Amino acid sequence: MTTLTTADAAELAALAEMQLKEGDGAAALESYRALVVARPDHADDWFNLGYLERNFRNHHAALSAYDRALALGVARPEEVYLNRALILSEDLYQPEAAETALRAALDINPLFIAAWLNLGNLHEDGGDPDAALATFETVLAIKPLNGRALSRIAGIAVFRQRAETTLPRLITALENPQLPLPDAVEVRFAVGQLLDAMGWYDEAFQAMLTANQAHRETDAPRFFPQEEAARAQRIAASFPIAAAPPPPTGRPVPVFICGLFRSGSTLLEQMLGRHAAITPGGEQEYLPWMIQNKLQPWPETASQLTPAALHELQRDYLASLAPLNAGAGMVTDKRPDNYLHIGLIKAMFPAARIIHTVRRPIDNFLSIWFLHFGTGVRYGSDFDDMLAHYRHYLQLMRHWTRHFTADILNVDYDRLVSDPEPELQRALDFLGLPWDAACLDPSTDAGMVRTASVWQVRQPLHGRSSGRWQNYAAHIGDLAAELDRLAADG
Repeated sequence: MTTLTTADAAELAALAEMQLKEGDGAAALESYRALVVARPDHADDWFNLGYLERNFRNHHAALSAYDRALALGVARPEEVYLNRALILSEDLYQPEAAETALRAALDINPLFIAAWLNLGNLHEDGGDPDAALATFETVLAIKPLNGRALSRIAGIAVFRQRAETTLPRLITALENPQLPLPDAVEVRFAVGQLLDAMGWYDEAFQAMLTANQAHRETDAPRFFPQEEAARAQRIAASFPIAAAPPPPTGRPVPVFICGLFRSGSTLLEQMLGRHAAITPGGEQEYLPWMIQNKLQPWPETASQLTPAALHELQRDYLASLAPLNAGAGMVTDKRPDNYLHIGLIKAMFPAARIIHTVRRPIDNFLSIWFLHFGTGVRYGSDFDDMLAHYRHYLQLMRHWTRHFTADILNVDYDRLVSDPEPELQRALDFLGLPWDAACLDPSTDAGMVRTASVWQVRQPLHGRSSGRWQNYAAHIGDLAAELDRLAADG
């Protein structure tokens, strides 16, 4: 590389900063890579490079850049340790190393709330309610009106069947005029969940009406049914396309579990993950990231994908599974909205097995409506939006099923919780695996669970969520009838 003058380096730094601010990540990444060569002693350049390397899923390069920023005395090093922890936890599946990084951040700044919250999340993911509760209480000692900490404490209270003792604390927080709106939204959702756990169903429904309305008053992205309908139609019209050659032997075989959010995918993955031949992979981010960053405008680019290009995508996806250390076994990818991409999945992996989790739609709707998804699920705060989304989802799933009938298996959540062995046997037969009694033994569970259902899936198997909508029949009975009609059509 040509050595840059001081003036040239300053010009490159200004360009890199502008590219970063304007969201041109690919250009900014290349500029910062050149910049740290031109002036290797600038800590902020290494920090920005670490941020960009992670955005492009170059996780080890990101860690190296962050290490260099720390060595150069970057300002606010606790933020660097937090970013390192996120990579170690979410991308490289190293929770112990992530905890070490978070504690390093807190050694520097004991009042760093983001690090405390992420430490609490790690304890939750690892199934340690005592440690999680203590960590969230530490957050509240620093900032008594932190909505995230209050809502997580409420979730642990529901898990421990202590909703009654926790509810007054959240009501008091809501009555405080200094509670910011985003925190109030989280607390309101938690109040609804506590009331539901207590059996105060009318009060819980009213609390959730208020919570979802408050969510819509924030700057959360809006849902546009017409845009989603058009997208679903474009996706369906783009497939089938060419297919990649089979992946090399000795590589993990991905199994895709998808469906509506809150349809039972986490429970199914936990049970299948107890099988000796299956590694639970959780909600893998690579497929949607690949579409967003490599295949735009999607799905228009689908027709341009040659077998060679699909083989490259297949290779990159399999490489993203490497941190799971799955060997040649099966790995589950349970990101629910991958149902949008079944056509691409089957092009990348022609022999891929798709498990589609389903449950009674009205129970599914209610479960979505009771959960604060933040910005991740645009339709989740309004039943009319959910209904529009459901129609598009049904149309697309019926399209995929027509094309890939033998490779898609519906697994019913309600049957899974009422009589799990037959439903699990169907799933294992579909995957070509023998029965493993460990699938029914929760004592064999290990590792992290990163999902909104983190505490639900750690409870003994129960059917309380099946038919839950009947507690709210006075409010959503007409919707239940409409959903049953839609599900029965076709």
